[in-house]
Amino acid sequence: MKSASHEPAELHAFAEQVLTAASRRAELVLSCLRFVVAALLAARLSWIMLSEHDTTMPPRAAIALSTNAVALAFSAWVVVRLRQPDAPRWLSSASVLFDALFCFGGLVSNVLEPFPLYQGLLHLPETVGILAMVIAAGYRATLSAAALGTIANGAALVLLLALDWAFNRPRIAYQAHHVALYAIMFGGIAALTLAAAHRTRRLVVESASKDWRVDYAERNLRVLLQEHHDAASVLTAAMFSASKLRNAGGDSAALEALSRDLATLQAVVEEIKERAYEDSLAIDEPVEVDVEPVIAASKDLIERAAEPTVVEWHVEAPSARVRLPGGAPAFRRVLLNLVVNAKQG
Repeated sequence: MKSASHEPAELHAFAEQVLTAASRRAELVLSCLRFVVAALLAARLSWIMLSEHDTTMPPRAAIALSTNAVALAFSAWVVVRLRQPDAPRWLSSASVLFDALFCFGGLVSNVLEPFPLYQGLLHLPETVGILAMVIAAGYRATLSAAALGTIANGAALVLLLALDWAFNRPRIAYQAHHVALYAIMFGGIAALTLAAAHRTRRLVVESASKDWRVDYAERNLRVLLQEHHDAASVLTAAMFSASKLRNAGGDSAALEALSRDLATLQAVVEEIKERAYEDSLAIDEPVEVDVEPVIAASKDLIERAAEPTVVEWHVEAPSARVRLPGGAPAFRRVLLNLVVNAKQG
C-alpha cells in the first residue's frame, strides 16, 4: 500500500488526467465546428464569385479563400491527432492561436482591400468573430487556453485597428467612444471567459478528486479483506493449539504455542485497525474542529487510559480550532495517543 505522503501526488496526477481528457473533448468539438464554419464560408465566397462570373479573383477573395482552405486542413489534422492516444498537450494551445489567426485572416482582407461602402472595421458584423474566439478559448476547460486566447485575439484586434487607421482613415466612420465601447465588451467577455475556465477547472478537479477517493477506498477495502483473511488463518491456528492444550491436559509446549498464536493475532488485528484508521484519514476531507469541546468530551476516557498517572488540563486558547481529516474522532484519537505514549515513556 502506498504511504499517505504519496497519495496527494497520485491524486493530482489523476485530476490532471481527467482535466486533459475534458480539454481534448472540447477541442474535438471546436475543431469540428471550425471545419464546418470554414467550409460554409468558402462555399459562400465561391458561390458569390460564380454568380458574378468573376474569374479574376481579387486579392480580398484570394486571402479569404486561402484562409478558409488552411482552416479546413488544420481542423482536419487536429481531429485526426486528437483521436490518437499520443496527442500532444500543446495541441490545444496551437488551436487557440490558429483561431486568432483564422479570425484575423478573415478580417484583414476587408482592411487591406475595402469594398465601396466600407466604413471601418468596427462597422463590420464579422468583427464579432473576435469575441467568439475568446469565448471558444475558454470552452477548452483550461485556464492557460483561455488566457492565451484572450491575449492572441486582443493582439489581433489591436493590429487590425492599427491597419484600419493606417490604410482607411478617410473611410472610417467610427469614433473613439466606439472603440472604447468595443474594448469594454472585449474586456468583459474576456473576464467572464477566464472566470468560467477557472470554475470549470475547479469543478473537473473536484469531481476527479471524489472519483479518486472512491477508487482509493475500494482498493484499501480489498487490502483489508486480505488482511482479514490472514487474521482468520492465525485465529484458526490458535483454536487448533487450544484444542491440543485441552487434549494434552495442559501441556506447556501447547500453551506456549497458543500464546504465540494469540500474540500474532493481536498484532495482525492492531495492524488492520491502524491501516483502516490511516486510510480513513486519507479518504476523508480535512474539516475544522473546535478544540475545547473535544477535550471536554474526552477527559474521562483519557484519564482512565492514563491511570494511575494524573492528567492536568490547561486550554490556553478556548476558541482555537484545528483542521484535520477525520474531524473530532480523529482529534480525540490524537489526544489519546499522546497521553498513552507519554505514560509509556
